[in-house]
Amino acid sequence: MLLNIVIARYYGAAHLGVFNQVYAIYILLSQLAVSGVHLSILKVTAQFSKEQIIIRDSFSAALILTMITAGSVTALAYICRELFAYTLSSPQVTKGLVLALPGLFLFSLNKSFLALLNGLRQMKAYAVFQGLRFLLMLILLMILITLHVDGSYIPIIFSLTEAILLIIQLPFVLRWIRPDLSSTGLKWMKTHWVFGLKAMVGHLLLDANSRVDVLLLGLFASDSIVGVYSFAAMLAEGFAQLPVVLRTNINPILTQTYYDNGASALQFIGQRVRKMSYLFLTPVGLMAILGYPLLNLLGFDSEFDQSWLVFAILITGVLLGVGYLPFQMIFNQVGQPGHQTLFLTAFFLTNIILNLLLIPFFGMVGSAVATALASVLHIFYLKRLSFLWIGIRY
Repeated sequence: MLLNIVIARYYGAAHLGVFNQVYAIYILLSQLAVSGVHLSILKVTAQFSKEQIIIRDSFSAALILTMITAGSVTALAYICRELFAYTLSSPQVTKGLVLALPGLFLFSLNKSFLALLNGLRQMKAYAVFQGLRFLLMLILLMILITLHVDGSYIPIIFSLTEAILLIIQLPFVLRWIRPDLSSTGLKWMKTHWVFGLKAMVGHLLLDANSRVDVLLLGLFASDSIVGVYSFAAMLAEGFAQLPVVLRTNINPILTQTYYDNGASALQFIGQRVRKMSYLFLTPVGLMAILGYPLLNLLGFDSEFDQSWLVFAILITGVLLGVGYLPFQMIFNQVGQPGHQTLFLTAFFLTNIILNLLLIPFFGMVGSAVATALASVLHIFYLKRLSFLWIGIRY
């Protein structure tokens, strides 16, 4: 949230638009780079949380596999860099993407480290490293501003941040790294690869859902309009991270509960967390909508005035489904990555169709309405499919 505020304040809407388009591409490419292997790490580590040898062998194999997939995707992205500029009609996007590509490879490794910590329930370390990523990005951005660096160089903060984060995390995960290309290691690589492929598309689409509105709007509008919209959208996404915090904490618990106690115990957890989410997060969301106009006190350009309506619409969509957001990854956690992908594919396609229908007529407001409607519809998908595939009701 602060990244968007600072970029908007010091560099303006156009550079913010380029930054968020690069960010959207970066996030989507990162899912291809890690290829769902981090999801397999999380699931296996949580399932065998008391078996240190299994965790070590599993994680070491996953790390080798991640290096291969991340290196391949990073190289391919560099080769195809001009394609992004052509599609989005913005040469600055290509320049920004090239600066961010080294970070893409390192981000994949860091994502694997975080998945291990999550599965081990080392949530304090996980929280520090996850939060440190954005703190480092903010600090590096302020350094660029202080040095009067041109706004086209902002995306370099992705690469610098991931390099620093990798160095800091290594001492916490080194004990779990024992490279092994024996039959055991190759077996684990195959296990992670198969699970990852089944889960990757779904997770890619989950991240795409948080960026698809920005990218589709970029096809129809200028960098400045995208900047105004993405300013509100990223702040709304900041609020949406609150239920993601719950999701991150309960993911390994869902796996352990399901395998130890069955679906009925899983349903009990789901009902409690849903009620808690609505109770605590709804007031926060309403206060965010009411307090949004106070951002004008920071002295933004007048073109950002119209972003309040976009923000209010997007937050409303999040609030309507906030009780179910913590369970978005439930099918992965119970060993059904294929079903996870089908669920998120339905969500993604709904979002794309609604955006394509509304953006040409209503611009960025249409994109906000489409995204909010998709968020509401995904509740019905989750409830119905959880009953069909797991046998639980929220």
